Amino acid sequence: MTFGRSGQLSIFKSKLDVGMPFATSSLEVHGFASTTSLFSASSIFTTLLVNGSTTLQNVSLQNLVAKTLLANGSSTLQNFTATTATTTNLFSNNSTITTLSVGSLKTATNCSSSASPAVCGSASGGSVAMATGGSTLVVNTSAVTANSQILITEDSSLGTRLGITCNTTTGRIYTVSARTAGTSFTIKSSANPATNKACLNYWIVN
Repeated sequence: MTFGRSGQLSIFKSKLDVGMPFATSSLEVHGFASTTSLFSASSIFTTLLVNGSTTLQNVSLQNLVAKTLLANGSSTLQNFTATTATTTNLFSNNSTITTLSVGSLKTATNCSSSASPAVCGSASGGSVAMATGGSTLVVNTSAVTANSQILITEDSSLGTRLGITCNTTTGRIYTVSARTAGTSFTIKSSANPATNKACLNYWIVN
């Protein structure tokens, strides 16, 4: 176990059990044995990096704040538990996360927009509304990429959140008819909502 510059903590083939809160700019784990456990009541990292052909088991973090959580190479993370996890980027590059358990999973930003087009900034998820009599809705968000998976569901219970009365007629089918990477995507309905706007949820997976 070594401490580097700028508060970096590097661990090589060691076991780390931490019952007290600790903070470091980065935590790098290299070459753990399969029986290794890592526990912290409260952990704050700029980067939590699991590197090489590492197997990291029984990871329990109650309050994880990490700008980047990265599992590199052929690493395996098993039984990864975070009661509260805040991370800008969660990466698993050619790695395996056997079990990822979080108390709650939230997007960094979440959109609520009843305008047309919907104004959603950089939100990768949110609630929007298709105009009465309309068949398409443009959602402006920089989260969309050329390869994004975009999931759309209609939810007539979103009226309070969106500040409108939602359409309650069922049976419409929604598809993504167009996208511009970094800018927007377009939702198309199989039938125009009448009387009230159609309230929709979207979720972008990149």
